[in-house]
Amino acid sequence: MAAQGQVEDDDDEFGAFDGMLDDQLLAGAMDAFDRGDFGFGSLEADLAAVAELEAIERSLGSTSKATEGSARAAPPPRTAPCTHELDLEAARTWVYPTNRAVRDYQFEIIRVALFVNTLACIPTGLGKTFIATVVMYNYHRWFPRCKVVFACPTKPLVTQQMTAYRQTSGTPAQEIVELTGKQRPELRRQLWEEKRVFFLTPQTMHNDLLTGICPRDQIVCLVVDEAHRATGNAPYCEIVRKLDGCQVRILALTATPGGDADAVQAVVDNLRIGRIEMRTEEADEVRRYTHGRQLDIQVVPVGAKVGAVRNQLAACITPVLQRVQGGPGIEFYGSDPTRLAPFQALKSVNQYRGILGRNASQRVVGDLMLLHKLLYCMELLLQHGIRSFLAAILPWARENATGRVMQVRRELADNPTFASCLRDAQTAVESPSAPGHPKIERLVKLVCEHFEQHERALDESGAIGTERRETRVMIFSEFRESVSEIVSALEAHQPFVRATQFIGQGSGQPRNSAVRKGLAQKEQQEVLNLFKRGHYNTLVATCIGEEGLDIGDVDFIICFDAKSSPTRMLQRMGRTGRHREGRIVMLLTEGKEEQKYRRSQSSYRTVQRAIKDPQRIRMYPGNARILPEGIAPICELRDVEISKEPHEAEVARNTNPSYRTLAAYENLCYGNEALE
Repeated sequence: MAAQGQVEDDDDEFGAFDGMLDDQLLAGAMDAFDRGDFGFGSLEADLAAVAELEAIERSLGSTSKATEGSARAAPPPRTAPCTHELDLEAARTWVYPTNRAVRDYQFEIIRVALFVNTLACIPTGLGKTFIATVVMYNYHRWFPRCKVVFACPTKPLVTQQMTAYRQTSGTPAQEIVELTGKQRPELRRQLWEEKRVFFLTPQTMHNDLLTGICPRDQIVCLVVDEAHRATGNAPYCEIVRKLDGCQVRILALTATPGGDADAVQAVVDNLRIGRIEMRTEEADEVRRYTHGRQLDIQVVPVGAKVGAVRNQLAACITPVLQRVQGGPGIEFYGSDPTRLAPFQALKSVNQYRGILGRNASQRVVGDLMLLHKLLYCMELLLQHGIRSFLAAILPWARENATGRVMQVRRELADNPTFASCLRDAQTAVESPSAPGHPKIERLVKLVCEHFEQHERALDESGAIGTERRETRVMIFSEFRESVSEIVSALEAHQPFVRATQFIGQGSGQPRNSAVRKGLAQKEQQEVLNLFKRGHYNTLVATCIGEEGLDIGDVDFIICFDAKSSPTRMLQRMGRTGRHREGRIVMLLTEGKEEQKYRRSQSSYRTVQRAIKDPQRIRMYPGNARILPEGIAPICELRDVEISKEPHEAEVARNTNPSYRTLAAYENLCYGNEALE
């Protein structure tokens, strides 16, 4: 049990879900959305631009309307006096570090984000962290007694973003700290009092706001990384609600804000966004910093073995489906079990119960829950193969035969077609080398061809020694069992192909699964280090490899399954083409998976159009100024002196190997002994 005020925040927020499949529509690649070049010139021109921006802010605050039916907290008045102590001399300017080449699109987004709560949507690898760093650095300069916070969804990302901030900003190392849920509340309270720049997970911050450890009135700038997660009652949303009424500037970062216009609107509402700044790789101002990506969509037939199991499973589903169709609130889009989505069954359960209340038949509810499980297993079978199907259904089938279960599940266990389905599936993969899906064979061929072509190109170029640049491959699969199967299939081609798995630390698997145990945070980092150093040249990852982490240069990406979420698909694609041209292959099973992808190609373009339409996505009204009226900083382009002083955590690691984490070292410094 955690002590009061402690947070058991996982480093892998997806850990419990990386064995599940999304049921929303899959969106395709991003369409062109050219915001045009932005040129900046003299300081006088910049001052005029800021004045113009302030006029835009006022118009946004006076004309925007809340989305009908949505609950919004009342923003502080725009004319409210500044409640934070301001360094008037520092506030004469805002600093844009020129230690690295100035990029017009970054400059434009920064100058907006300094004065309006902004949602910055930029493709992976194009400098969202730099934008956040500059905004945080200037608020740190302007308000010497206030706190700036960078929140990331996972602990590895927290550490990575803190390192990037220190390497870019001129903030003294002793003012920066990483907070974790494993630090005792007394230590975190002291750190909140003494430090000024904080890197943490939203779970940690939310907990500290609830207990009063975090001084909410002193927070002047909040950066939200992977902002597309700000939906419902997610920690990001709870944090912002707790900060309502405070004068705080919010900058939200994401590669794409949502899969549809409603999802984008939810992020805008939840994070109090007054402006969306979006760039795509097709924009002229961005294109010069990107490298080409070749997208190859390959449709794979299910094959005889998978097809035979599919047909028997469909024969088990059909009579259950026929029993419930036509009932009150029960909606299935068609009658082909191979094309139905599991969420339709859950939706029907809720609607059926909502209509009938206490009169709802438990038999019908049981049938719908049975359909949900069987349709989920059908998706696993068709998209991931027989082994993934067996990993999900065998433990459940054993419960049907031996446990206390509903009558409908007992009837399924006694169904000879169901027994034959399981028996044939197990026979099909009885040999460890037998592929569970034709996708496996296609994937192995693609990977081997990639390395062969790379070696041939090096030989033809005459490259020797260090000139023989190595190449890297990354493979994404949603289900952990298929990750294990892919790695096993590639191991047959060692040492040419050196593959390893990269998964979350949560279990996310049935109790009896052979791949139940995940990777601890330290193991995850070691895997990444070995991959970047070339010990492994192929990384097979679940969703934990999609967001933010520094994976290194990847030349070839294979998506073993098509993601329903456009956000996560774009995250996958963003892993290549950063420093040189890359290739992406999407493996789609013929039928439902293929059609879902084809049908949803326009989904992301619809989001783009919605963002540009002020009548579709309504910005949050009345973003507070933060800076007092009359203060309009002008841009100062200059190099920033980067602190050479090592961070406390680095000192601890370098001087004593036993102090491996910042938390351990800070507990030592502040006299707080044991960590839970």
